[in-house]
Amino acid sequence: MASKYDPNTKANDQKRAEVNAAVAQAGAAASAAAPVMHGLNLANLQRDPPAAAVAAAAAPPQSTEADQDHQTAMLAHHLLSRYPPDTHHYVGLGRSPTPVMAYLQAMAGHNDRITSSNLPLSKFSPSEPSLFGGRQPNMTDALTDEQTARLHDHFDNFIPGTAALRGKSVVLTDFVTSGRSLRATQNHLQRYLNKRDGGLFSGGPTVKAVPLTSHEMMGQTTRQMDQIGIDQPPLTVPGRLDDATSLASMMGAEKFKPAAEYGEYNVATATNARSGQMVNQRNPAYAGLVARFDRHIDPVDPAGYEADDDEPDDA
Repeated sequence: MASKYDPNTKANDQKRAEVNAAVAQAGAAASAAAPVMHGLNLANLQRDPPAAAVAAAAAPPQSTEADQDHQTAMLAHHLLSRYPPDTHHYVGLGRSPTPVMAYLQAMAGHNDRITSSNLPLSKFSPSEPSLFGGRQPNMTDALTDEQTARLHDHFDNFIPGTAALRGKSVVLTDFVTSGRSLRATQNHLQRYLNKRDGGLFSGGPTVKAVPLTSHEMMGQTTRQMDQIGIDQPPLTVPGRLDDATSLASMMGAEKFKPAAEYGEYNVATATNARSGQMVNQRNPAYAGLVARFDRHIDPVDPAGYEADDDEPDDA
């Protein structure tokens, strides 16, 4: 009597045919996958990919330098769109807004309607003068008369004169966290311009404080700016914070500060001589950044923007 698994039985002939068919089907599938597997050491393949490979596959793509330049152009164009260059002069506060200010200066080389400048000023958040003394929450002490005079001398060095402003309003911009420096500088610069350019019954050019923030922080930043009295809506810096090389992420991490046009200036500790010296101590890296952006600007239509209120895409 033949065994159940006797190869000579009819049942096992049928079983053998099924196995052969399965083997042939598997071979065909392997042949189709061969181009994909070419060059791989199959012995090193695992049923489950390593955790690092999974993380790399899931990670969002990182921005290239070309992406950063495109994102900077979007931000500069949106600033020009909301605050047209015929009626606004752009001032970058400190070193945080370095890329957008460099882009504006590159554009200005092709269009004299665009005027901009950088104002070096660091660690500046003094309280407003008060008859009752004290300080405002989260602010430092109010400036002394000596410090105020020093600050106005500093403004003399870095804020364009009356004729150069051409009657334009001043857009004072900064990438913000708390916004305290932006608000304090707006207050002091407005008083300075009122004194310098104002008449008997009129003030000087209006200073508009324009905060820059990331898409992810827009809601929080808007609430903070409302609390401290900044009435201009924040502008979105393009790029995602989870992309370490995007414009938003790099500005938030202060990666552009080494390329700022000027170094730090702290009115509480600096001297008048220090401010005057800084005027002629421009950072060569900043000129390089302006030249880098200049390559992307159309000399025929350097602005290339249309006035609207749309936020730039977070590209």
